[in-house]
Amino acid sequence: MLDATDTDCFIVLHRGAIVHESYRHGMTRDDPHLLMSMTKSVTGALAGILVEKGQLDPDRPITGYVPEVAGTIYDGATVRQLFDMVVADPSRDARVRAGDFQGVDTAAGWLPPPPEGTEGLRKWLQTMRRPKGEDGKAFRYLTQTTTLVAWAMERAAKRDFARMLTEEIWSKLGAEQDAYVLLDGYQQAYTSPGLNVTLRDMARFGLMMARGGRLNGQQIVPESWIHDIRTGGDPAVMARGKGSRSMFDQPMPGEKNESYRSFWWVTGPQCGRFSANGLGGQLMIVDPAADMVAVKFTSSPNPMKGGENTVTAARGIDAIIASLSGRSCR
Repeated sequence: MLDATDTDCFIVLHRGAIVHESYRHGMTRDDPHLLMSMTKSVTGALAGILVEKGQLDPDRPITGYVPEVAGTIYDGATVRQLFDMVVADPSRDARVRAGDFQGVDTAAGWLPPPPEGTEGLRKWLQTMRRPKGEDGKAFRYLTQTTTLVAWAMERAAKRDFARMLTEEIWSKLGAEQDAYVLLDGYQQAYTSPGLNVTLRDMARFGLMMARGGRLNGQQIVPESWIHDIRTGGDPAVMARGKGSRSMFDQPMPGEKNESYRSFWWVTGPQCGRFSANGLGGQLMIVDPAADMVAVKFTSSPNPMKGGENTVTAARGIDAIIASLSGRSCR
């Protein structure tokens, strides 16, 4: 499985202990790796802390925190609807720009700028027209949504994203290394794909999530928030949507009746796992019932086809979980 999926490093925890850890392609335990969209799931966990503190209201319209996006595809949507990626599908005129990875990466400075320069992420978010349609009806994966949520979080908590993550989560995990998040040219965090962490520290984060938000003798993420991630999603909304994992050629273990909640992929209740996924084959699977966490970082030669790697890896991880705990989702 590791050879077939361009693995950079891989770790498995069972009952809090490392049962496998390996590094390839020059990676070491001290090297951070780009999470890509696994960053979204970390952001979702951090958002739960702000909700618990009363600083962020999921039922409030996003424009209540970021009025700059009035008139865009996000106007009228609640923070909760952004968490769950159920903003109305953009109209034909807006769709290309709304789902345009190249556009958002250019705005972030990841790709070479056009001759007129880049507008930055926050200006770019203000350029998407309001679609026809009703929010909350269907899953619609738009990568830039998490960056907008982080903007709202910064407004609500009066702290920048990196400081929030450090104070609320990273300093409490017992992390071996600092995490860091990439910024655009205007010093704004690119929280859709931009977090970088080491393999062991991501596994610590996963262990905390597996144990109801508790680690090192302290409650880090509210247990109620993690329970809601695992049970609050709507499989029917996912089934009606675009951008779900049904795009893969082969089914993922536990895909039947899956949902998406607070930037986490959640298997059907018959499986009971939840996961963080990222472009190119980045993957973390959390199985609370088995008390297991597996994290895989990857450098795929063709990241846009990383779904094949993700399916293969998920099946391999399912086999590992089954061999250690007797729980399989296939």
